[in-house]
Amino acid sequence: MSQTVKVWMISNFWGLPSRGNGRFDTLMQAMRADGMEVVAFTSSFSHQLKRHLLPNEVPAGFNLIHEPGYAGNASMVRLLSHVSFCKNLVKALRKRLQYERPDLIYVACPPTLTARGVISIAKQFDIPCIADVQDLWPEGLRVAVPKAGHSLFSLATTPWLALENSVFRNAPSVISVSKTYSKRIDTVRRQGETPYYYLGEQVQSIPYCTCRESKRLEIIYIGTLSFSYDIHTFIKACARIKEMFPKAQATILGGGPHEDEFRSLNGQLGEPVTFGGYLPKDELSMYMSSSLVAVNAIVASSATSLPNKIFHYAACGLPIVNSVQGELADLLSCSNAGLQYEANNVASLVSSLTKIMLLDKSQYEAMARGARNMAEKYGDRALIEPAIISHVRRVLDERTSSL
Repeated sequence: MSQTVKVWMISNFWGLPSRGNGRFDTLMQAMRADGMEVVAFTSSFSHQLKRHLLPNEVPAGFNLIHEPGYAGNASMVRLLSHVSFCKNLVKALRKRLQYERPDLIYVACPPTLTARGVISIAKQFDIPCIADVQDLWPEGLRVAVPKAGHSLFSLATTPWLALENSVFRNAPSVISVSKTYSKRIDTVRRQGETPYYYLGEQVQSIPYCTCRESKRLEIIYIGTLSFSYDIHTFIKACARIKEMFPKAQATILGGGPHEDEFRSLNGQLGEPVTFGGYLPKDELSMYMSSSLVAVNAIVASSATSLPNKIFHYAACGLPIVNSVQGELADLLSCSNAGLQYEANNVASLVSSLTKIMLLDKSQYEAMARGARNMAEKYGDRALIEPAIISHVRRVLDERTSSL
C-alpha cells in the first residue's frame, strides 16, 4: 500500500451543487484532512434539483457519470435512469483502472445496482471495498404503494430484494447509518454485527437555545414533502393546536413533489401552517433554535429508521415529537429528548404537542438540554467521521496483513 491512501468515493446522490452537509461530502473532507487522497464519482443529474449539473457547478476532484435523469422520485423512469448510471459508472471505472488503482473504494448503497456493480469490480481487481448502506431498497420504497398493494409490491420486488441481499452478503466490508439497518444486513451477512455510524450533523457549528423564555410558541417541521411523510396529520394537528393556543404558530420548511397537495389541505383548514420553503443551512438553524418544538412526521408504513433531520432538530435544542418506532423512539426516550405519537393519528400528535407546550420552564429546558446532549453524544460528525476513518484504516490494515 502506498504511503498516501487513495480512496475512490462513489455516490449517486452527492448533493451537488450545494454540497456542504451530506455524509459523503463532509466525510471526504475529513478523509483529506487525515491525509488521504480522495477522488469522487457522482451523477451528472441532481436528484434534488431534477436537472443536470452545469460545468461550473462541479468542483475539482469530482468525476461526473452521465445519467439521463427523471422527473418523479417514484417512477420506472427513475429506475431506468439508475440502471444507465450504473452501466456508465462501471464502464468509466474499468477505463480508469487501466492506468490508476485506488487503495480502497467507498460506495453508497442504494442504489443497489450501483453498489453491486462497484463491489464486482472491486473483487475482480482485488481492491478493498466498503459499502455504506444509507437506506433499504426495495423495503424503503413500499411506502409509495397503497396498503392494498403491499403484497403485490413484495412479490414484484422479490428479484430486487435478492439483489439487495447479494450486496449485503458479498460486499468485502459493510457499514450502515443505523442499528436498525445493520440488523437487517446481519440477517443475510452473518459475519458478526455490522458497524453503524449515524448520518449525524456538524453539531458544534449549529447554534442552539434551551431557554424556554427565548422561544417562540412555534411548531416546526423541516424536510421533504412527499409520500413518506405524515404531513396530512401534521397539518390537521396544527389546526387543532391553533384552536387551543391561538398565539401558536406552525411552520413547514422544505418542499417536495406533494407540496401542492399539502398546501391545498392547509387552505381547506384555514391555513394553520406557514410554508416557508427552503432556507440556507445557517439561517435554518437559527430559526429552528428559537422555535418551541419539532415534529418528525413519518408515515407508519415507512422503513425509515433514523432520518438525519433528527440530529439537526436536537442540535438546535428542540424537543422532538416523533412517529418512528424502535431505535429512534428508544434514543429519544433514554435522552429525555422528546415524545412519541402514533403516525396517521391526529389526536395522538395533538396530545404529544400539547404536553410539551404545557411543560413548565424547568421541565421544558430539561427536555431541550436532553435533545442537545443527544446530538452531541450520538450525532456529532466530529465523532462519527473519525470512527468511519478508523474503520477504513482497519480494512486496509487487514488487507495488508493478509498479503
